[in-house]
Amino acid sequence: GRFWQRSVAYRQIRPQVRPLSRAGAESPWQGQPSSWQQQPERVKLKTCPHWSTLSLKSSVVSYLTSRPSSDPIKSAWQKVTQQWWNSGLTRVTGCISPYVIQEISAGDVQAAGERIEKVRELVMLDTRSEIESLADYLLLGGGLPEKARFDALHIACAAFHRVDIVLTWNFKHIANPVQLPVMRGLCAAKGYQLPELVSPLELLESDDE
Repeated sequence: GRFWQRSVAYRQIRPQVRPLSRAGAESPWQGQPSSWQQQPERVKLKTCPHWSTLSLKSSVVSYLTSRPSSDPIKSAWQKVTQQWWNSGLTRVTGCISPYVIQEISAGDVQAAGERIEKVRELVMLDTRSEIESLADYLLLGGGLPEKARFDALHIACAAFHRVDIVLTWNFKHIANPVQLPVMRGLCAAKGYQLPELVSPLELLESDDE
C-alpha cells in the first residue's frame, strides 16, 4: 500500500536505531516510569517491508482496555484498535515511551493496572535530555500547543530513537494534517526525522491493500 511504500523508503535513508530497553516490573503504575527495569537491547528491523518499529500513544491503549462505548464513533475505534492489536502488532516491533506510561498510570488503580498489563511486553524507550529539548522546540515552534506537552515529549522520544511509526487516535494534536508539515520541519531543523503519525485504522487499511 501507499503507506508502507513511504515507510520502506523512509527506513532506507535512516541511520541505525539507538539502543532501547525492555519494559517490565511488578507494579510499574505505582511510581514513575523509572521504576521499570532497564535492560538495554537493540531493535532489529526485519527484512520484510511490513516490519517496523512502532510506538503507541496513550489513546490507543485506552481504547484497547476501556469498557465498550455506546458512542458509535468510540465503539468503532475500540473495535479497530482491538483488531489491530490482535493482528497488526505481530508485524512490528512495539515500543512505548515513559511519558505514555506516566499517562496511562493515572486515574483508577484497577483501570491503570489493566492498561499497564497490556503494554508490559513492549520495548521501553530510554529518556534523554535531548528529548526534552526537542519537545520544547516542538512547542515553541508551534508544532503542538503548549498544553500538549506530553504529546510533544512522546513525539520527541520517538523521533530521537528513530521509531518508524507513532500510533494514535489523537487527530487534534498529533495525526493532524495541518500540523504535520510544521512538526516535520521542526524535527528536521534539529536533525531528526518525524515518524509517521497514523491511526490503527490507517494501518489496517494499508494491510488490506
